[in-house]
Amino acid sequence: MLDTANKIFEQVGFEFELVGQPTAVGKTNDWNLTLGTFEMDSTGTPRWKYSSACTNLLSSYAASDCIELYFTGSVVYRRGCVAVTTPYGIVVGKSKVRTTTLAHELGHALGLEDCYARMKNAKMGVVASVLHAEEPVDGQFFRGGSGDWGDERGRGFYAKEDIRLAVAGRLLMYGFSSDSRADIPTGWVLSLTRDSGTGTPDTLWSGVGESCIKKLITEAYSR
Repeated sequence: MLDTANKIFEQVGFEFELVGQPTAVGKTNDWNLTLGTFEMDSTGTPRWKYSSACTNLLSSYAASDCIELYFTGSVVYRRGCVAVTTPYGIVVGKSKVRTTTLAHELGHALGLEDCYARMKNAKMGVVASVLHAEEPVDGQFFRGGSGDWGDERGRGFYAKEDIRLAVAGRLLMYGFSSDSRADIPTGWVLSLTRDSGTGTPDTLWSGVGESCIKKLITEAYSR
């Protein structure tokens, strides 16, 4: 998986390497790790809270000079989730992991965000597609990088005939697991929020590209 990640991040000049040997940590019942749950705050807004098992395990072995990787049997987080990046490190569930999963989570560790083009509303059971996902990709889909979609001669990554849903699915930070996601554009893309079950997803700009990588991380890890 690390080889795949390095091939993907080569497009923005990054390379990762292992700096330690794999070590067995934690308890047997952490093999299927429950990361936490959504809890309502005083305003009725759902907020994520990490479980004590997660914080105890991951913070006990946290390092300050690298990105910690934890492999478990499965990640109990939300439906369909196979890996997650936490403040304490990256947790990967081995049971259903894809070749691009680690690269996607390393993107989160570098400050990149998920993006979605279509999703099912958990509460109403309807599909939200406020991106007009079936429309052709255009300059309004990418912010801060018109060359991403072919408007600038010699620099375009995507043909104007490509539809937005297909282009989103090729991005490394596409929120649904796929072996085909690998592209890192220049900056932001039009996206949907991840619905927590309390309403319909909204449109937003998601930082999925090279210019959105955190500066301090860039200084530490860039070639």
